[in-house]
Amino acid sequence: MKILLANPPGPWLRCRWDITIHDFSMKYFPFPVRLAYATAVLKKNGYDAHIVDSTAEELDRKDFIERFKKIDPNILIWETTASSFDYDLKTIEMIKKIKPGLITVASGYHATPTPKEHLKQGYNYVIVGECDYSSSDLIKYLDGKLKKFPKGVAAKGHKFVPRELIKNLDELPWPEREELPMKKYNDPKLNGFNVVLVSSRGCPRGCSFCTVPVYYLKPNYRTRNPKDVVDEMEYLWEKYKPNELYFDDDSFAINEKHAGGICNEIVKRKLKLKWNCMVDAKVSNELLELMKKAGCTGVTIGAESADPNVLKHFGKPITREDIIRFAETCRKFKLRSHVCWVLGLPYSTKESDLNTIKFALELPSDTLQFSICVPFPGTKMYKWCKRKGYLAVNDWRKIKGNDKSITNLPSYSCKEVEELLSYAEKQWHKKLLFKKPKIILFHLYNLYKYYGLKGIVGVPLKVLRTMIE
Repeated sequence: MKILLANPPGPWLRCRWDITIHDFSMKYFPFPVRLAYATAVLKKNGYDAHIVDSTAEELDRKDFIERFKKIDPNILIWETTASSFDYDLKTIEMIKKIKPGLITVASGYHATPTPKEHLKQGYNYVIVGECDYSSSDLIKYLDGKLKKFPKGVAAKGHKFVPRELIKNLDELPWPEREELPMKKYNDPKLNGFNVVLVSSRGCPRGCSFCTVPVYYLKPNYRTRNPKDVVDEMEYLWEKYKPNELYFDDDSFAINEKHAGGICNEIVKRKLKLKWNCMVDAKVSNELLELMKKAGCTGVTIGAESADPNVLKHFGKPITREDIIRFAETCRKFKLRSHVCWVLGLPYSTKESDLNTIKFALELPSDTLQFSICVPFPGTKMYKWCKRKGYLAVNDWRKIKGNDKSITNLPSYSCKEVEELLSYAEKQWHKKLLFKKPKIILFHLYNLYKYYGLKGIVGVPLKVLRTMIE
């Protein structure tokens, strides 16, 4: 039995958020952590498993189908998104004309809260939540090695039984990387080529807009042994020789004892590694200093809003003072800081978001990004917006995660949120152009490194044009 795990073709990122890739965007290809772990578990169990990342390899349907023919799997497991749902179904339809008996399995952040919709449209199975052992058990069941229908898998004719979260992450093999285009994975805010790993799963926070508590449920935070984490760091640094390693944890330093353990292990081994991560705004100054000592080059936080009332209502236990202290401490220790902001959150108004934009631009962070709040299926925010009648669209297939608002809040329409996003980005680009030219050169260097002269000419000109409008 041969299994193919894949990111489907099409201009969508299969990550925590449903994001469409635009031609004029700086290219960002996130490492498929969940599928890579599931592939490694299947291989460890002796199965003929393969992984293809159509997103990073920029494969269109025709390219993917040709790759599919060469591998010739019996089972296809891939991640779906709300906005790619119909496109993915069409791809499956085309593939099944080639292999009518193919077993199709959906997984990921979108499939988890919408298994019935996937099964109704023809998927044979849906993996709900963590896919590592659910994938493996499903294959064992189909192979006749497991008699009882596996937990964590939804299917017609079977009662769904949730699977408990993996308690000991150290028992998992490191994720599959050999079959993946490792040189293609990048993040514009990082320095050049980076390799991704995780030291924990989940997050103890429960922000109402976040897909993490939907995927992992709550409580869901678990950590790996710091020694095993540093073993993997050392291996990746030597094997791939990246510019930086990147921790794709939902919040690397939410448990300061865990983060400190990793840092102390790096220092103890006298390793000269460079790495980056996402942290909570409440991270202590002492830990940031230790992270710098252990080779950390930069950190990201999700500040989301500068309005205390908005932060309170969607469950973010941070303050404006926390955000300011974070940015100033990063500057003190020469850590690159990146801050994420969200417009159109529940209880926000046009005025409060204008104040957030002003606060964000005055904050001494190195870089920042603005996005629109999108209530994805399964989140507390989606249920709240639906109950209140704030959803502008009734079909989640029309969700566009990066630039389209689907919520009409009281006295704050979708159109106004989108206009404010455009305004915020232009103001940020102007600040970049006139006050942070080094950051522009940093991005241009990364583009050149990845895409050559074509990358510099094709993308930045459109970006620069928005900076001076």
